[in-house]
Amino acid sequence: SPTVDVYVNGAIYEDDFEFATATPANSVPAGVDLEIAVAPQTSTSADEAFFTTTINLTNGENYTAVAHGIEGNMDTPFTVALADGARVASTNPDAIQIRAFHGIPGAPNVDITEIVDDVTPVTDLAYGNFTDTYFDGVPDVNFFELTPAGSSDLVGTFFTNLTGGDGLSAVVFAGGLLDADPLFNLYAALPDGTVLALLPVALTQFI
Repeated sequence: SPTVDVYVNGAIYEDDFEFATATPANSVPAGVDLEIAVAPQTSTSADEAFFTTTINLTNGENYTAVAHGIEGNMDTPFTVALADGARVASTNPDAIQIRAFHGIPGAPNVDITEIVDDVTPVTDLAYGNFTDTYFDGVPDVNFFELTPAGSSDLVGTFFTNLTGGDGLSAVVFAGGLLDADPLFNLYAALPDGTVLALLPVALTQFI
């Protein structure tokens, strides 16, 4: 949850980068080593980083990078997951195409069910992983149910209004902690950097 500074090859890339936010899809150099350094918000240089990694990107490919984990935790240490095949728009003009990422430390593998279509497009997704592909989401009011993989035990139900999302793509990521602040939630990150927090809901009858 702390706000951090992100450096690339020693130069500041994103200053004061907050939890559950995203940058727009930006062009970065391909075919060369890029040292990614993550430092506390108060940092003045990449030398103060608590995490570094080196990546080398393929020319013409699209990527999504997600920071997740807990700094200093041996079981779920802070790291960055990188996936190619990212989409900056939907290949289906009538749908919002969604890729999911599991970023809740300590949580089991999960299934995600889309209630409107009554389908489970995400199954057995492990912590720190993306789904292999995008799935077509309904560009309308919808609910997503999060359950442990292969179980009907409900972890949470989340509401989102995707009306007007035809032709968009999004990365829906689960972030936060199971039993402490920031409490886990689902978020949708769009290619322009907009992040929408899905609304946790509870089934309630008033009489």
